[in-house]
Amino acid sequence: MQFLISHGIDLNAKDVDGKTALKLAMEDDNTEAAELLLAHGANPNI
Repeated sequence: MQFLISHGIDLNAKDVDGKTALKLAMEDDNTEAAELLLAHGANPNI
């Protein structure tokens, strides 16, 4: 994920179900990924 972030991926992009990477990380209980996304500007209000 760090590679994608460093290359400018849209952290707030939604998948076909309307879920962001942050939402998917939280659904998976992946705290490390969620913290990384938030630290790099993912919007928790989407």
